[in-house]
Amino acid sequence: MILLKDEDAEIFKMFYDWLYTGNIPKAPTTFRLSKAVSEAEMERHETELLGRFDAHVRKLCKLYCLGERYETEHLLNNTIDTIQDAFHEYGTVFGPGLILFVFEKTQKGSKLRELCIAANVIHIDRGCGQLREELMMAAKLTEDFLPEMMKWISRNFVMFGRRQAEGFNPTKPTQGFSMLNRKKLCPCHFHKHTSSKDAHKGHNKCAVPYNKCGHSEEDDEGKVAVPIWIP
Repeated sequence: MILLKDEDAEIFKMFYDWLYTGNIPKAPTTFRLSKAVSEAEMERHETELLGRFDAHVRKLCKLYCLGERYETEHLLNNTIDTIQDAFHEYGTVFGPGLILFVFEKTQKGSKLRELCIAANVIHIDRGCGQLREELMMAAKLTEDFLPEMMKWISRNFVMFGRRQAEGFNPTKPTQGFSMLNRKKLCPCHFHKHTSSKDAHKGHNKCAVPYNKCGHSEEDDEGKVAVPIWIP
């Protein structure tokens, strides 16, 4: 049962519209000008676009959180695709404020948390001091961020290899390998599927195993499972 008084009316409307249309509104990532403008005017347009982008992406994250609360897998998968595309097309990553919001509103094992980490960590190869500072800030402000980030890194070295091998041009952020570029990843990489039948055909071949050391393993929620040794 859904109690409407507990939900943000605007976010619930997005959910309602999705139920009937299957569509989730995309975040604004560009603007058009009908004539040449001054540098100051251009900066104003860019600032306005950034404000609209940030506000819309936060709404998408809230919609994802609603999907988690009501365990609506198709909504989760459609929404995270839209979030992924938004950051990819705009050419940015999750800021510390949005990371904090996501980690406060989701549970361990959330695919949205994984996207937050993956999108930011994969871009540290660009030597950006601001990004490093933001990751450190997120680690200080969010208890779960650092351990989940270290877990993701330890299990995804292959992604760094692909990043180096396939290349990434910062002047052309929509090209090359990135955790935000869905064309370069398994279509279901950040999806949640209770049944493998809901994933794309051949999904089982997309998983890249990581090296295991023989120590205790963690499940997706961060719980340690003690291995059983059979002599």
